Amino acid sequence: MRTWLEIVGIWFGLPLLGLALVRWDAQWSIAVIPTLWLGAIVGWLWLRQRHGWNWRRAWRWRIRARERRRVLLRFVLVAALLAAALAIIAPKQLLLLPREDPLQWVLILCFYTWISVLPQSVLWREVWFRRYQKALGSRWLAVWLGAAAFAWGHIVFDNLLIVGLTLMGGVMFNWTWLRTRSLCWTMIEHALYGLWLFTIGYSPWILAGSLKALDAVRQAVGLS
Repeated sequence: MRTWLEIVGIWFGLPLLGLALVRWDAQWSIAVIPTLWLGAIVGWLWLRQRHGWNWRRAWRWRIRARERRRVLLRFVLVAALLAAALAIIAPKQLLLLPREDPLQWVLILCFYTWISVLPQSVLWREVWFRRYQKALGSRWLAVWLGAAAFAWGHIVFDNLLIVGLTLMGGVMFNWTWLRTRSLCWTMIEHALYGLWLFTIGYSPWILAGSLKALDAVRQAVGLS
């Protein structure tokens, strides 16, 4: 019971609180990344204290070749499906960000992995599985519930498309971590999908929450 209360309170309750704050005042959106990093640092300290966790062991660049192939081939297949879906639903958005704002696109390519993917991987892969896998008693339950928690963590962006995409991504990333125990390869996989979504044309939906926050900040300081 204690485990379930903790999961509901922390992994589902806090994002719901974040959503409420963002809906109350869009400027709260700018707190998402700092809060994410704060959570990752707390998680990292817990991992070190309880599991003797260190970056070198967790990184694990070298994994079995078949696991690398699995990650990369799955990405090629899913990326093609995402591109095909966008071409049908909103063809004018294909490659929208590289075409209309190449500087922002390059900045995302350079910094997204380290600013966003890294802390998410520490929290929703390393902390999640090391804290809850045994307590839940089933690796499949840990994978699916962890994916749900990962997706729900994105509810602060107030965008159900992001929640749906991250639910699917969470299952894949969790399964990769469970098979490889590699922080490096779960980050690579996460970054591949995230950067592909930004590149191929899903950026208006993904960036919607961030853009609203920036507009709110500009208005607050009298820049617009």
